[in-house]
Amino acid sequence: MPHATHDAPVILEAAINGGTTPEKNPRVPRTHAEITHDALRCFALGAAIVHAHNASYALTAQAAADDYLAAWREVLNAKPDALWYPTLSAGPGMAAMLAHLELIQRELPLRLAGWDPGSTNLGGPGPDGLPAGVIYGVSYDDVKYAFAFCERLKLGASLGIYEPGSLRTTLAYARAGKLPRGTLVKLYFGGDYGIFATRPGVSFGLPPTLRA
Repeated sequence: MPHATHDAPVILEAAINGGTTPEKNPRVPRTHAEITHDALRCFALGAAIVHAHNASYALTAQAAADDYLAAWREVLNAKPDALWYPTLSAGPGMAAMLAHLELIQRELPLRLAGWDPGSTNLGGPGPDGLPAGVIYGVSYDDVKYAFAFCERLKLGASLGIYEPGSLRTTLAYARAGKLPRGTLVKLYFGGDYGIFATRPGVSFGLPPTLRA
């Protein structure tokens, strides 16, 4: 396997909160002021991209847009060229989950849309130690809609690859010349705790190893 050279380009992306709660980590930025503060600090320290979630996954469309705008107006006022993107909102299907991005873009510069081109199971060990959780479902029709959405709004797609099948879907679009300009393909590896679990034993995708 070739080693990276000293002049290989590196993109630093700071994902500053995700689904983490203050109960799990008292330093996680969740309020608008905290998100603004931490985002600006990340840019000052060399981050090229900052990704943040809003206060609640339940917010949709205009409510989700307003929540993001409350934090990111101040960031963009201080750093007009900041490269950032929100997460998906709740909703039945990709059109609903992306709707707030178009509303945000009407007011603030937005050049990336973050979403995941495939489905996966997310959870942790149940009381019996066996896997329990939810299906994070993204269909082929959802993927097609999301890529078309990015093309229409001239957004790069920041793609989270949780499972090998999601990468194969992305490669099919690449072979067809259908990836939007500025697309980032990011491989997510599943640690012992997965994403939501509070104890180890159930995860997703491939483990964080060199071979994987």
